[in-house]
Amino acid sequence: MQPESRPDPAPSAAPTNPLKDKALEIKEVPEVLDFLRENGTAILLGAGVAAAIFLGWSLYRNHQTQQRASAAALLFSAQGPEQIQQVLTQYPRTPAAPLAQLILAGEAFDQGQYDYAQSLFARFLEQHPAHELRDQASFAVIQCMEAAGRVQEAFAAYTAFAAERSGHYLEPAARFGAARCLEIMGRLEEARAAYEALRDALTDDRWRGRAETAIAFVDKELRARARGDAPTAPVAPAPALNFPGLSPGAPFLPAP
Repeated sequence: MQPESRPDPAPSAAPTNPLKDKALEIKEVPEVLDFLRENGTAILLGAGVAAAIFLGWSLYRNHQTQQRASAAALLFSAQGPEQIQQVLTQYPRTPAAPLAQLILAGEAFDQGQYDYAQSLFARFLEQHPAHELRDQASFAVIQCMEAAGRVQEAFAAYTAFAAERSGHYLEPAARFGAARCLEIMGRLEEARAAYEALRDALTDDRWRGRAETAIAFVDKELRARARGDAPTAPVAPAPALNFPGLSPGAPFLPAP
């Protein structure tokens, strides 16, 4: 009995290059095949470059995130101007850097370095013209003018600020500052009228109370003037806002 014969296994098909397939060439658009023949390698290289760019961008974004976190931690744990300056030196491109500039400027104001503080606030405005705290910095520049004794200049700036930012939450402070400058310059009748206008226009009890107090002081000065008494020393300028991150009475960095 002869053994049952089995058919030989069919030979496996040799790998083919689809770009050389005549049938494919007949079925597909020749222009597409020509494009693949000429640009196939370039497409693969382009995909590799794109992947490398994506990886690099991801690493960059991760690095940026770490930088921002480190800058924020340093800023809010700072115990003095040296640590605040360190934020500007080490992390100048992070969101914490503009805040550090404002903190240093505010500390300069509190230390009585009004011209230097004004230059710092002005530098902030020059470097970050679209920052969300630009109005606060602009107002601080005017406060520096007033504190440095440039009262007439500050009066004009307060008046312009209030006119340009009608409805802004700093408008009452600007109008109050303009009235205060009139008072310091000895223009008491004008100052009283300005305080009265503030009292009548504002609904905030805090501002109304301040206006009433100012009116009472101006009335006292007017009575003293009528009697020929020596004028009382003008009211001191309103202090700048306190910024977080600085210990009270910390020595300030020397002005350059």
